[in-house]
Amino acid sequence: MRRFYKATLQAVGFNVFTANDGDACLTLLNRIRPAVIILDVDMPRVTGFQTLESIRRNHPHLNCPVIFSTIHQTMDSVTRAKALGAASFLVKPVDADTLIDRVSACLRPKGPSYVRLADD
Repeated sequence: MRRFYKATLQAVGFNVFTANDGDACLTLLNRIRPAVIILDVDMPRVTGFQTLESIRRNHPHLNCPVIFSTIHQTMDSVTRAKALGAASFLVKPVDADTLIDRVSACLRPKGPSYVRLADD
């Protein structure tokens, strides 16, 4: 999945860095400041949830959206993701359009994109 995510996002112009597990992700965050992070819930050695907890604890200045990817979406996993401040959930298998749309949505500015002026 990691290779698919990388190839799909690079094909539309995103600069993508990958990590094999949660520990590698935390190490990578010492060198880069991502715009979005995608974490698999069931990563080897350290879960995606544990990785996000470590990110929040060790990189408090990093305020980018986090998307969880999982094959086993449950109410508990959604609740935990929301409690950790995750922006979104991807349920595998994920097609290219859904992946691109979800990442793009996380990068859009929040709030109205216009200014309303009061009448004089």
